[in-house]
Amino acid sequence: MLEVGGGSGYFAALLRAAGAGRVDSLELLPELACQARRNLTRAGVEGVVVWAADGRKGLPGRAPFDAIVVSAAAAGIPPALMEQVGPRGKLICPVTGPADERLWCLQRDGGGWRELDLGACRFVPLR
Repeated sequence: MLEVGGGSGYFAALLRAAGAGRVDSLELLPELACQARRNLTRAGVEGVVVWAADGRKGLPGRAPFDAIVVSAAAAGIPPALMEQVGPRGKLICPVTGPADERLWCLQRDGGGWRELDLGACRFVPLR
């Protein structure tokens, strides 16, 4: 699983506790990525690797992913992330629209995508 917008490591720890296999977590700010690693180590959370990287580009060297979860609002769903979703995988991403932000779930379905609008939401911007 890929998490974009790792922050403090909290959500990655929740994903592991909920039964996700290995979690790759991307955080743009190197100092925050370092803090997330320390937090996860102190909490005894294993199976999470925190990377300091631009989440809009994903992690192509580890793709494909069964699921990608984005924890920051994007102007649109980053194409690089869509390319890294495996067969029948899901991508959940908040998207900033003209009037509000909407949380979208996209699932690969054969050669295309099924899209589900999960409703209004509020997230920090994806940078």
